[in-house]
Amino acid sequence: MANAENPLPLSQIRTNMKICIGGAAIEMRDALLTVLHGLLQNPDQLASCQQSQRWDLACEEGLRWVAPIQASPRIVKKEIELDGVRLPAGETIMAVQGSANYDEDYWQNPEQFNMHRPFAAHQTFGAGPHRCMGENIYRRIMSELILPKFFARFPNAEPAQNSKVEFRGFAFRGPLDLRVKLA
Repeated sequence: MANAENPLPLSQIRTNMKICIGGAAIEMRDALLTVLHGLLQNPDQLASCQQSQRWDLACEEGLRWVAPIQASPRIVKKEIELDGVRLPAGETIMAVQGSANYDEDYWQNPEQFNMHRPFAAHQTFGAGPHRCMGENIYRRIMSELILPKFFARFPNAEPAQNSKVEFRGFAFRGPLDLRVKLA
């Protein structure tokens, strides 16, 4: 970022570092709780994961369903027109992953957690030069370690009685808490 042919300004380097550091903890926590909530609310899908060991499908759907980073600022490098709107060079805009992942042109019933939906690439990790560098390690940790080990240890885990899950946050979004009965 600092030693590139066209280095980023210090303000952008700082922003990127905050995202990288936060992504190692905050995003992982929010994404994990989101996937657990989706599976625990859909016992048929949890049973499918336990039988097939396709935790990756639940992982991807959780990432699409509630993106742990909902929006990211971007600076327009050169003037463009996007859907009839002129965006001048230098303008700051927001890429809103949470909205893109609910685009009804791509997703049927996007508000529902459905790990069996036909695959379409979600925007949770961004795209192009802004694509998240940690996406592959996240996927491996979640689908090959955390989810299979958690449900191997607690195969009958279920939502705690009378617990309501509330999601909060704009930049970082996830459940405020997730109460689970470990049986």
